[in-house]
Amino acid sequence: MTLDSIVREFKDGATPEQIQEDFPSVTLSDIYSVVAYYLQHSREVDDYLSTQAQAAKEVRREVESRVDTRGLRERLRQRRAQATA
Repeated sequence: MTLDSIVREFKDGATPEQIQEDFPSVTLSDIYSVVAYYLQHSREVDDYLSTQAQAAKEVRREVESRVDTRGLRERLRQRRAQATA
C-alpha cells in the first residue's frame, strides 16, 4: 500500500473507512494519518505525485521503446474478449 493509493482514493471521494475496506492490510488510524498529512501538505504531496506520475510515464516509454508490446496487447485484448463472451 502506498501513499499514492491512499491519497488517490481520498481525492476520488472515498472516506478513510471506505479506503480501509479496499485495503484491509492498512489500519484505519494509518489511513487517517495519511489523510491528515495530505490535508496539511497537499501542495507538496500533489507535486510529489505529479513527479511520480511523470517518472512512471518515462519508464513506460523506455520499456515500450525497447520491447514491442503490440503483440502482447493484442493477445490481452483477445483474452479479455473471450473472457467476457
